[in-house]
Amino acid sequence: MSPKFKNSFLILQKLHQLSGGVAEHHYADIFEVGRELRMNELATLDTFIYLQRERLVKWGTLGGVASITQQGIREIEGAMAGKRTAYFPQDIADTV
Repeated sequence: MSPKFKNSFLILQKLHQLSGGVAEHHYADIFEVGRELRMNELATLDTFIYLQRERLVKWGTLGGVASITQQGIREIEGAMAGKRTAYFPQDIADTV
Protein backbone atom coordinates (compact mmCIF):
# COMPACT_ATOMS: atom_id res chain seq x y z
CA MET A 1 0.00 0.00 0.00
CA SER A 2 1.21 3.47 -0.85
CA PRO A 3 2.42 5.55 2.13
CA LYS A 4 0.27 8.40 0.76
CA PHE A 5 -2.92 6.32 1.14
CA LYS A 6 -1.89 5.00 4.54
CA ASN A 7 -0.87 8.39 5.96
CA SER A 8 -3.94 10.13 4.56
CA PHE A 9 -6.22 7.47 6.02
CA LEU A 10 -4.56 7.57 9.44
CA ILE A 11 -4.62 11.36 9.67
CA LEU A 12 -8.23 11.67 8.54
CA GLN A 13 -9.23 8.88 10.91
CA LYS A 14 -7.55 10.68 13.83
CA LEU A 15 -9.14 14.03 12.95
CA HIS A 16 -12.52 12.32 12.61
CA GLN A 17 -12.04 10.83 16.07
CA LEU A 18 -10.99 14.17 17.59
CA SER A 19 -13.90 16.03 15.97
CA GLY A 20 -16.53 13.53 17.02
CA GLY A 21 -17.53 13.34 13.36
CA VAL A 22 -18.44 17.03 13.15
CA ALA A 23 -16.78 19.06 10.39
CA GLU A 24 -14.55 21.93 11.46
CA HIS A 25 -15.54 21.33 15.08
CA HIS A 26 -12.15 20.54 16.58
CA TYR A 27 -8.83 22.00 15.51
CA ALA A 28 -5.73 19.92 16.11
CA ASP A 29 -2.01 20.57 15.92
CA ILE A 30 -0.97 18.60 12.83
CA PHE A 31 2.47 17.84 14.19
CA GLU A 32 1.03 16.44 17.41
CA VAL A 33 -1.29 14.25 15.33
CA GLY A 34 1.70 13.12 13.27
CA ARG A 35 3.72 12.27 16.39
CA GLU A 36 0.81 10.23 17.78
CA LEU A 37 0.72 8.32 14.49
CA ARG A 38 4.53 7.88 14.51
CA MET A 39 5.01 9.96 11.37
CA ASN A 40 7.97 12.26 10.92
CA GLU A 41 7.34 16.00 10.48
CA LEU A 42 8.01 16.02 6.73
CA ALA A 43 5.60 13.15 6.06
CA THR A 44 3.02 14.81 8.31
CA LEU A 45 3.29 18.16 6.57
CA ASP A 46 3.28 16.63 3.08
CA THR A 47 0.18 14.61 3.92
CA PHE A 48 -1.67 17.61 5.37
CA ILE A 49 -0.83 19.73 2.35
CA TYR A 50 -2.16 17.00 0.07
CA LEU A 51 -5.34 16.65 2.16
CA GLN A 52 -5.82 20.41 2.20
CA ARG A 53 -5.46 20.67 -1.58
CA GLU A 54 -8.09 17.94 -1.90
CA ARG A 55 -10.32 19.89 0.54
CA LEU A 56 -10.46 17.04 3.04
CA VAL A 57 -8.91 19.17 5.80
CA LYS A 58 -8.87 22.89 6.42
CA TRP A 59 -6.09 24.93 7.96
CA GLY A 60 -7.30 26.76 11.04
CA THR A 61 -4.45 29.12 11.86
CA LEU A 62 -0.79 29.62 11.15
CA GLY A 63 1.46 27.25 13.00
CA GLY A 64 0.00 23.94 11.91
CA VAL A 65 -3.54 23.82 13.23
CA ALA A 66 -6.17 22.10 11.07
CA SER A 67 -9.57 20.41 11.13
CA ILE A 68 -11.44 17.88 9.03
CA THR A 69 -13.99 19.14 6.49
CA GLN A 70 -17.39 17.66 5.67
CA GLN A 71 -15.91 16.12 2.54
CA GLY A 72 -13.15 14.61 4.67
CA ILE A 73 -15.74 13.15 7.03
CA ARG A 74 -17.62 11.54 4.13
CA GLU A 75 -14.40 10.04 2.76
CA ILE A 76 -13.14 8.62 6.05
CA GLU A 77 -16.53 7.28 7.11
CA GLY A 78 -16.89 5.52 3.76
CA ALA A 79 -13.38 4.10 4.03
CA MET A 80 -13.93 2.95 7.62
CA ALA A 81 -17.10 1.17 6.44
CA GLY A 82 -15.00 -0.81 3.96
CA LYS A 83 -16.23 1.04 0.89
CA ARG A 84 -14.10 2.24 -1.99
CA THR A 85 -14.04 6.04 -2.02
CA ALA A 86 -12.61 8.66 -4.32
CA TYR A 87 -9.41 8.66 -2.22
CA PHE A 88 -9.17 5.20 -0.65
CA PRO A 89 -9.27 1.63 -1.92
CA GLN A 90 -11.91 -0.76 -0.63
CA ASP A 91 -11.14 -2.28 2.80
CA ILE A 92 -8.24 0.09 3.55
CA ALA A 93 -9.28 0.06 7.21
CA ASP A 94 -8.49 -3.66 7.33
CA THR A 95 -4.99 -3.24 5.90
CA VAL A 96 -3.72 -0.19 7.79
